[in-house]
Amino acid sequence: MNVFLRIFALIVDAFVATYVSLCVVLIIFFPPMSVCLCAHLIVINYKMIAVFYFVLLCYAFLSGRRTYGKRLFRLQIIDKRTLMSANSMQIIKRNFIFIGSFGLSYIWLIFSKGQFTLHDKLSNTTVIRDKT
Repeated sequence: MNVFLRIFALIVDAFVATYVSLCVVLIIFFPPMSVCLCAHLIVINYKMIAVFYFVLLCYAFLSGRRTYGKRLFRLQIIDKRTLMSANSMQIIKRNFIFIGSFGLSYIWLIFSKGQFTLHDKLSNTTVIRDKT
């Protein structure tokens, strides 16, 4: 599977999470009252991006769906041992590792022979391209 497909899927998902969290921040705090408040909102927004991204990942996988990026590029997460769909605990573990590493687990993807990330390795999952 192409490494770039996974990276592009990640970028699409990051844009979705950023857009949603930015909208929430603007709805809650609109209109900004000062420059200082605007700077504070940017810091809040980065924290919210991580939260919304985790929620997006968990909701997409636990409801039997894929994130927007994975759906767009027809990628699927499977259990490495059984080659069946990953179970809920694997997905939650995978997402915690990914968010906890601030996305740096994708660096492992560049150097791994099997083209898997650190969160794939630690949760015994892999990503494949869906044929359908």
